[in-house]
Amino acid sequence: MKMVFLDTSFVISYLNKRDKNHIKSREVMNKIISGNYGNLCISDYVFSECASVLFRLSRNIKKTEILCNRLKEDLIFYTDKETFEETFKIFVKQKGTSFSFVDCSIITLMRINNIKYLATFDKDFDKIDEIKVLN
Repeated sequence: MKMVFLDTSFVISYLNKRDKNHIKSREVMNKIISGNYGNLCISDYVFSECASVLFRLSRNIKKTEILCNRLKEDLIFYTDKETFEETFKIFVKQKGTSFSFVDCSIITLMRINNIKYLATFDKDFDKIDEIKVLN
C-alpha cells in the first residue's frame, strides 16, 4: 500500500492560513488527495510537534483540539524502543544535514514501513535518496 508521510512543517503550513507555505501546501495536498501517492500518515512525534505548535499559534485549546482531531484521522505510527534506537543512530551519525530527532524518526519510520513519499518543506530531506519529497 502506498503512503505519504506528513512532516510537521507541511501540516502546520496546511492548517495555518498565515504560513508562508500555506498556498503551496494546499496545492500539494490536492495532488495527494487525488490518490496518486497513497494514504496519509504521521507519527506520534509529528503529532506531538503539531499539537504544540498549533496551540502556541492559536493560544486556544479548543481550536487546537479540533485541528488535532483532524490529524488523528490519519494513520499514526507509534515509536517503540527499536524505532527509538534506530532513530538515535541516524541522529548521531548525520553529516551535512541538520535533522532534528523527530526528522530522524521520520526517516526511520519511512524505512521500516517502506514509505517513499514525504510532504515537507524541510530542504534537508532532499538529501535522502530513498525519499521522494512532495513540496
